[in-house]
Amino acid sequence: MLFEAIKKEEKIDEKEEKISKLGVKNFYKNRLEGKCAKKRTFEVISSSKDKKYIKPDDFKPLFRYLLDTHPGLEFLQQTPEFQDRYADTVVMRIFFTLDSNDDGLISWRDFKQSNLMDTFLQLSTEKDINVVR
Repeated sequence: MLFEAIKKEEKIDEKEEKISKLGVKNFYKNRLEGKCAKKRTFEVISSSKDKKYIKPDDFKPLFRYLLDTHPGLEFLQQTPEFQDRYADTVVMRIFFTLDSNDDGLISWRDFKQSNLMDTFLQLSTEKDINVVR
């Protein structure tokens, strides 16, 4: 998601597989420098221009990556239609828990007060997906 955000910010063709070191530095300086890890993550996930909220579709690239690479989700790789349903279910669960305004958006305040970042970090190290809550 970070790679795609940098390409968008630097106006690099979406099919391009490389970005320059300068592009990464510029993105960091302009968008992420001086912000905590949670705020950086929130802003990379968010597709809104003002980066004030996350909508359900913003999670699609993250869950696509997880479904393709997480060892605990290998069993889903043979059933693409179920992968989409699984991702939708997880996103709905996240929104049910975090969307305090019940408006289909997760605000920075909601994200900051949640343990979602900790859950993402746990996902990156835990092979058994059922342990992550």
